[in-house]
Amino acid sequence: MATQEDVPADRAIKESSSSDVHKREECKDAPLSNHPLSLCWSYGFNSSLPVHNVSEGTRKMVFYVSSHVGVLLDISDNTQMLLQGHAHSIVATAVSGNKRWIVTADIGPNSTLIVWDSYTGVPVCTLFDGLGEGTTSVALSEDAKYLATLSADTPQVVCVWDWSSGCEGPLCTTSLSVDSGPQDHLVFHPSDNQQLVSNSEDSVVFYTWAGDKMRATSTLVSDKDFNKSTGELTQSVFIPGTDRGITGTSEGCAVVWGPRPNQEGCGRRPEKLMKLLDCPVTVVTTVNSFVVTGDVSGRIKFFDSSLKLLHWYDSSEQYGHLVSISFAHQPPKLSDNHQYPGDATMSGGPFLVPDFSTSSSTATITHTTANGSLIQSVLDEHADCVSALSTHPSLPRLAVASTKLKLWDYTTRQVVAARHFKEGVEIQCITFDPSGDIIGVGFSDGGVVLLDALTLHSLQTDPWHYSRDCVSFITFSHDSTYLATADADCCVSVYVCGEGGRWSFLAKHRSHHKPIVGLLFGVQLDSTLPRLLSLGQDRHIVEYDLAGSSQDDLIIHSIERVEQSATPTSLIWYPPLVKESFILLSNDEYKLKLFNSTTKMCRQTLLGPAFETPITRQLLLPGMVVRGSEGEEVRRYLAYTTQDKVGLLLLPHDGNPHNTSCLLAHSGNVTDLTSSHDGSYLFTAGGHDHTVHMWTVNTGALEALSQLGGAGLEPFYSLLEGGREGGFFKELEEFFYYAQIRSQSVETTGEREVSCTVPVEQLPDIMRAVGYYPSEEQIENMVNEVKFSNYVSSKVFKTQIDLGDTLKLYINHRPAFGLSPGQFLEAFKALGQRSGGECTVDRTKLLELLQEKGEHLTETELVEYLMTLLGATSNPEVEGAFTAEPGDVLAEIPNTLTATLFAEELLGLAT
Repeated sequence: MATQEDVPADRAIKESSSSDVHKREECKDAPLSNHPLSLCWSYGFNSSLPVHNVSEGTRKMVFYVSSHVGVLLDISDNTQMLLQGHAHSIVATAVSGNKRWIVTADIGPNSTLIVWDSYTGVPVCTLFDGLGEGTTSVALSEDAKYLATLSADTPQVVCVWDWSSGCEGPLCTTSLSVDSGPQDHLVFHPSDNQQLVSNSEDSVVFYTWAGDKMRATSTLVSDKDFNKSTGELTQSVFIPGTDRGITGTSEGCAVVWGPRPNQEGCGRRPEKLMKLLDCPVTVVTTVNSFVVTGDVSGRIKFFDSSLKLLHWYDSSEQYGHLVSISFAHQPPKLSDNHQYPGDATMSGGPFLVPDFSTSSSTATITHTTANGSLIQSVLDEHADCVSALSTHPSLPRLAVASTKLKLWDYTTRQVVAARHFKEGVEIQCITFDPSGDIIGVGFSDGGVVLLDALTLHSLQTDPWHYSRDCVSFITFSHDSTYLATADADCCVSVYVCGEGGRWSFLAKHRSHHKPIVGLLFGVQLDSTLPRLLSLGQDRHIVEYDLAGSSQDDLIIHSIERVEQSATPTSLIWYPPLVKESFILLSNDEYKLKLFNSTTKMCRQTLLGPAFETPITRQLLLPGMVVRGSEGEEVRRYLAYTTQDKVGLLLLPHDGNPHNTSCLLAHSGNVTDLTSSHDGSYLFTAGGHDHTVHMWTVNTGALEALSQLGGAGLEPFYSLLEGGREGGFFKELEEFFYYAQIRSQSVETTGEREVSCTVPVEQLPDIMRAVGYYPSEEQIENMVNEVKFSNYVSSKVFKTQIDLGDTLKLYINHRPAFGLSPGQFLEAFKALGQRSGGECTVDRTKLLELLQEKGEHLTETELVEYLMTLLGATSNPEVEGAFTAEPGDVLAEIPNTLTATLFAEELLGLAT
């Protein structure tokens, strides 16, 4: 266990003062000014986890989980305090009885458990060790002194921690039998810290502990115990003021557990089965001396310690399928001048409970006053996968889509409009048109709808259904005359706006044979006419002839292959930082490539952000004016997402790794990215975590990071093994100067010219000499990159390259992570057949493939290369001649080759 601040719970409470409140007020929306991106708001929450009411005194607040972030929402003034510290989804939470301490835990590699101060949002204790694969349930004792964890391991392990004393490990642990089933919902006895209970769907486990010893007794509950159906067990608690327990069931019943047989044991037996409700019990909790239940129909019932019904709330419209019920800290008093309802006893005395909050499976949170007179809706969020986002081009409006569409004002954090669509059909993509008057919506069933951007009313009688599969992209042209969609069937459809603003279907074309990963409109050069391009995983960019297309006939203008082996992931228009017009493409090899928008020639290859997974989507932020020493300057920035991260990239990019910064956006896949109209905020959708995160953009911090990374070649030296003074750079330097000699003929006796450059024709040999073996297409791209680097401005081809540019070229073009054994295995899987658990390729077939497929080799080249690899010595008197016969050398190659044999024996690479 490692603690950031080992503060005993009782002492920390005494040390709290009004200054904590002031600190909380100051940091609610304060961005992390030293980081380019900082989380400032979270929309949505995990509706499968409980929502905790942490109101205390004058504070009116709830706590819930949004992906890997804990959120403290102040109901009174609609502000959030965000608790960030987890790298995986938070799956377990607990709150102390006094509402001061919050516990969050996750599951995954290097899982963590964090105890937070709910007043300041500061983590006071962090557990790293002893958690196994993660934690499925956590519990805090009533006095907050002890913390109990239930692991996700098999078998599960229960631990008790004295977290407030800073001890290095748990006080006691016990492993559960696999027969107990996957236990969940671990809770302490409200008046005895040495008792706990948990349950699975069919068994309940009671625990007792003292010192470093813990005992656990599991009891299986079945229909035979009571001669009637019990259903699945849901939640278990101890009945306040007694030594008994109670477990809710899916049949609307409660299993009542007898007291412990003695102080040493923890075994209990089910005494009786009581019918409490006529529908499944989903929540069982306690408050004061009451047992509280909630069910799937939204009813909340209060029972005394003998399970006599005292009071209930029945409001299915507000509560729905209940997931949690949580009460404020301070109970109400009769002197509060409230009209409290009477209980269900004969005396009919006032029924006093604290204010409480509920959450439902439909992602709603409500807050109910103590007397039940007011049920306030706190949140009504998305309960399904949040798949699409879009922002208004000029107003602070954010559209968030799942099975319903919500339009937010992201400055006031208020819902402007909302609309539900057909059940079972999800929205896959949305976009505002450039004027901000229309929202285009694409659905999972292939439908397309145009909505009024203010009211969300449909602008057409029926949805268009010209796609057979889900619509994955939707975009408008710059003048709002065309609308284009791409679907999962690899088709592009185009719609056109005619007279009177009436939209109609124009044409459709199946222009790719693999999924489409990019669709965008642009503007024709020296014209205002729109142009449309699509990019597919088939490595082709397709441009369409919109002007020449007619009804049901979408004409393709050009098809260009843009990748040789990598798979494209996204494309955007590159900003006009130079005179040439470019398209910026990202691929799964962590590269960014600039292509001339007219010729589709690859003009530059750059090392992109390399954060575990490649870029999946890109977004160009609006131009931002900055003031420098030489006056105002417009700077451009690229926002991007990887599988689970969001980042910023400074443009123009040259491969410098310090030009970018990245943060964990969501614990799962990021499904969409958009920015505010002024570029001040980014928004990311988390898909199945049902959340949207809003990020403050601080471009000044990114500029500072880039400057701190060093100037000139300094950032690139750090990417080499050993750096500037290492052996690798020394080798590169030697090969560079040897290339100078070679370009002037090795055997010349004339005077040599001393220069700092070499001809670009020497680049392939230099790259291969330092261990990078580019294909012929990659060589062509490198040479073109150098030749055309200054052509637009000078009209002269560059024919020489210096050492610094050679180093940059090597860094940007080489594989980001080198060759891996997995690449050889994948190649042999594609080319060969499985034999004895390993893929093999026949020697004859391999030699034929090398001569016929891809950048094929001639027979002479193949023999020469293989003889070199196999160690045949060359004849110095005859160029290209060898001392050994080709047949003798080729015979050394086995009849069948495996990936390991090919890499180690033939290529000499370690696997």
